[in-house]
Amino acid sequence: MRRAATCPGSRGSSRRSTRSSSPRKASARRNSPDSRRLRCDGGGMEISEIRPDEYDRAAELWEASVRATHTFVTEADLDVFRPLVRAAFPEIAQLAGLRGDDGLLIGFIGVADGNVEMLFLDPAYRGRGGGTLLLQHAFTHFAATSVDVNEQNPAAVGFYEHHGFRFVSRSTHDTTGKPYPILHLKL
Repeated sequence: MRRAATCPGSRGSSRRSTRSSSPRKASARRNSPDSRRLRCDGGGMEISEIRPDEYDRAAELWEASVRATHTFVTEADLDVFRPLVRAAFPEIAQLAGLRGDDGLLIGFIGVADGNVEMLFLDPAYRGRGGGTLLLQHAFTHFAATSVDVNEQNPAAVGFYEHHGFRFVSRSTHDTTGKPYPILHLKL
């Protein structure tokens, strides 16, 4: 059974933002047997697990999202990152997918040890509440409290700050040693 919810940020939404409500309190409110699937009625979006046969689709979404939002990443970088990203999916225990009304995977979030490791959306669905829905799912189901975000992606930095994350520290290079500064944010 699906649990209906209003799209975050949509008109008529009675849900509080994550800034005014603790993720832990939200978890208690949403702790029900059917809460693994969350439907966003206004936008036809739903969150569920990602099946192994969808990892290639998730990798395609990652690449399309990176091309749209990470303009500083080169083709050579994509060639290096692509197989790493594809190989990471089976290793991520806390992974959830966002689906459109047709059931097609349109985004995903992965969390490890409370840190949002990845949140990517099909560029055609940006700005429709899907990222917020995924992040709220990560708060509720994965106990996410931190995120590392590319400094050169100001839209993502703003998104996380809007959801209550605050700057903690900065690294001059990403985890692969590339000169892409990373901001470490926490709730």
